[in-house]
Amino acid sequence: MEESTMSVTTITVRDLQDNFNDYFEKVQSGQTFAITLDGGILAYLGPHTEKEKHKSTKLAKRKKRNLEDDLPF
Repeated sequence: MEESTMSVTTITVRDLQDNFNDYFEKVQSGQTFAITLDGGILAYLGPHTEKEKHKSTKLAKRKKRNLEDDLPF
């Protein structure tokens, strides 16, 4: 398995709110941010790669199938 490294910058929710457009542009150029709240990581904000897009599409389709299988009718 190929190992990859990623640089992540930590920002607060408040900083993201105050500078959203700046962070949006940085994400578009490939940067990734860890959004923190009360000392813990709340979420990651980063670029959407084709590999992730493919994985998230497969996962969404699988979840949809599972939900349909669970319907009583």
